[in-house]
Amino acid sequence: MTDDKKATRLTPLDGTFDSVKLRVQENIYGHRFTTDQEPYMILLEALNVCAERSLGDEGVDQGSHEKLTYGLKQRRKMRYLLFVDRSIDRVALNQSIPDHQKWNKWKSQVNKLYKEKYGGDNHFDYLDSVFDKNIMSLAQAIRVLRSQELDVSNRRRWTSRFLAVKGPDMICSDFRERNWSRDRRFFARGGELVYLMLNRSKHAEDIMKEINNKFLNIESPMNRLCEAISEPKTNIATSHGDIGYLPLTQHSSYNRMAKDWLRILTTEKLPDSQLFDPLFRITGLNLVSYFALRAQEILGEKKPEPIVIDAKNGSDIQLRELAKIHLSRHRDVSNRAVESFIKDVVNENGWEEVGDNPRAAFDIIKDKFLGKNAVRDLDYPERQIQKLIKEATSRDKNNIHKVLLPLTKGIGLVTARSGSGTWFSLSDSMIAALVLANVHKSDTIELSRFVKKIYKNYKIVIGPNEAKKAYGTPPVGLQKFRDNLAALESRMTKLSLTFRLSDDCAFVVNPYR
Repeated sequence: MTDDKKATRLTPLDGTFDSVKLRVQENIYGHRFTTDQEPYMILLEALNVCAERSLGDEGVDQGSHEKLTYGLKQRRKMRYLLFVDRSIDRVALNQSIPDHQKWNKWKSQVNKLYKEKYGGDNHFDYLDSVFDKNIMSLAQAIRVLRSQELDVSNRRRWTSRFLAVKGPDMICSDFRERNWSRDRRFFARGGELVYLMLNRSKHAEDIMKEINNKFLNIESPMNRLCEAISEPKTNIATSHGDIGYLPLTQHSSYNRMAKDWLRILTTEKLPDSQLFDPLFRITGLNLVSYFALRAQEILGEKKPEPIVIDAKNGSDIQLRELAKIHLSRHRDVSNRAVESFIKDVVNENGWEEVGDNPRAAFDIIKDKFLGKNAVRDLDYPERQIQKLIKEATSRDKNNIHKVLLPLTKGIGLVTARSGSGTWFSLSDSMIAALVLANVHKSDTIELSRFVKKIYKNYKIVIGPNEAKKAYGTPPVGLQKFRDNLAALESRMTKLSLTFRLSDDCAFVVNPYR
């Protein structure tokens, strides 16, 4: 079903796991995915890497993992002006200050505040020539750029606030204000792994061409504004780091994600400003699919867990409960995969020779799963294995069991409702992303073919035919799935994504064809 029969497992680069206490999910899915990284930040981080390292420039060579170091710009002064300084608005709008004095008045205030916290003098002198000391021009530029902030409702610290990417000068890294070091909370490496997946796909160079045109255009108006208010390029601080670890050389998920990216990026009439939303949603969906496929492969099961969608907004209790059950199964299968992986690895590395020797058992476990400085109380070998499984399945970092819920909620693949629970569904934005990724810009396809296609690509079950493929005999009647498909059509019609030419057939259309 996947390319993994031909795939080989790559050896991590030296130092990859130096700071890791436990490496189990890291060797199944990659290092690392975490609950703190929201889906849009995964895309933002991937674009950050692309701005520094072009896709396709360096791939897997003779079984060696890509050795990529990339830098991320902090853009301290630009972000300070956007997210901290408010004196410019006060001074610019203060009618008691003569216009010819406003520039120096504002600069005196902002330099004083910046110096009190970070030292130095005359930090914003570079703006004199750029804006010809016209405070209204600078204030207008700052107001425009503030409108480009992502996720405005989350009032994070100013060093963890970001702009929509419309050019390379709009890209900022996540860093700690205290010592200006790179932070891994929101840029947690998930985007690095997406970059590696795309880099190992068959479409790496084509995707990079589109990214350069759509996200990294230095001539875009927003990018030129960012460049204007940023400190001179020679003074922009940069943090550096090595890229994360993606275990398998190839996988069907890499090419599936790459095709989706290419479809969305080449939708000609979709404005560049509207690319980010469907792209981060379809990226998250592809990650959910990747996690399910990897778990299936580890467990040796015939099929991955399906994603049973309730398109009726919870009104059909049986369908809603089925969608809820499958969300739970997606989370549980990741834990089962972890347990199976641990047992398989130790059995392949001489576990039968351990007997009752606690030290021999610990040596195998440490060599394969623990950090280099791990120290533990020795116990019976079987107890050591059970303790390792419990620790791996309950950990907070890089635990797919815990990652799945915030990821699926963030992309619009799950509904959570007080009193009813949490279950698989599709938001309007997720439906639009599926259409953009699966209906070619020049095509119009039947609704039945569309749901067949998304079942094939992501194991999403909506209609009766897909239910029969997933189950053989579905746990609820086929009529439930017929009604489910009708409910999806009704929603898509309201979104101008479907139309009917007759009573017999509904068609799905890409609105940007």
